[in-house]
Amino acid sequence: KSFALLLDVLHEDKIVGPRLRRLDKAAKDPDNLVRTLLRDLKSDDPKARHGAAGALTQVMVILPPADCLVLKRQAVLPAIKTLVQRLSKEMTTGSATTRREAVEVLGELRMLNLTIEQRTQNSPNPELAILINEISPNQQDIDAALARARGDSDAQVRRRARAALRAEPFGEV
Repeated sequence: KSFALLLDVLHEDKIVGPRLRRLDKAAKDPDNLVRTLLRDLKSDDPKARHGAAGALTQVMVILPPADCLVLKRQAVLPAIKTLVQRLSKEMTTGSATTRREAVEVLGELRMLNLTIEQRTQNSPNPELAILINEISPNQQDIDAALARARGDSDAQVRRRARAALRAEPFGEV
């Protein structure tokens, strides 16, 4: 019940609210919501990917511990890994716009991965502990792609990569 109430609060958020309101029918069930957001994450549209990554991060924050198994059921971490590989390839294109969009999504994926790490480390569920082995390689791939972006020829790509590498999901502790 608390998930539904917190999700209603997220609907009013300026950044992720529009994405979640669009998915209103799926939003009542965590499995359906995550499945739908993963579909958007795999999209070819950079704005859809960026929005889905941000929305997934916020959903992970409010997801009750009992529902965190949705990460395993919906194969969230393999989806992140696949997208990171795809975005790494996009970072080598000649188009600065494409590289900027890719680095933005990589930054959101970094936050999502760190949020998932925090949720799984603090979970009493042993099934979630298995996911820890998938999180670290994803984080290394994301950080490596962002580190390469810091040497990009475009100043905006470099700036966004630096900001993404400095950002922490729950602020400075």
